[in-house]
Amino acid sequence: MISWARTTTPFDPATLHLLVDDVREQPFVLDLVGTYRSMLRPRVTRVVDAVLAADLECAMDAVLSLKVSSTMTGAQELAEMAGVVETHLRRDELADARAEALLLPPAATRAEEAITRYVVSVRGPGAARPAQGTGDSIR
Repeated sequence: MISWARTTTPFDPATLHLLVDDVREQPFVLDLVGTYRSMLRPRVTRVVDAVLAADLECAMDAVLSLKVSSTMTGAQELAEMAGVVETHLRRDELADARAEALLLPPAATRAEEAITRYVVSVRGPGAARPAQGTGDSIR
């Protein structure tokens, strides 16, 4: 088993700030974060379910979706953890991938909480709840 030292935070808004060249673009970025929040649980569930079922193709698809979307929105801890699951899957280390995948739900909770604090700080208390997503995404 590989030892992975984690030094990242659940969410870094600086990543989002890189997407905004103009303050008028901020609503787009906040909508992007809202979409990420609404789709986060289904994405994490898909990874965990696929890894536990040993469906390697689905697991790889799901973990890459989680990794890319988390990277894009600044959910650093989840992006890093998804990368660890990906590495284990690529090395056929299914037991290690399972162990790491089971850590994703609590990390998703930390990311959701941090993202919510950020969105509320920008948009106000009414923005605490994410928009309800369908769970569909570009896979």
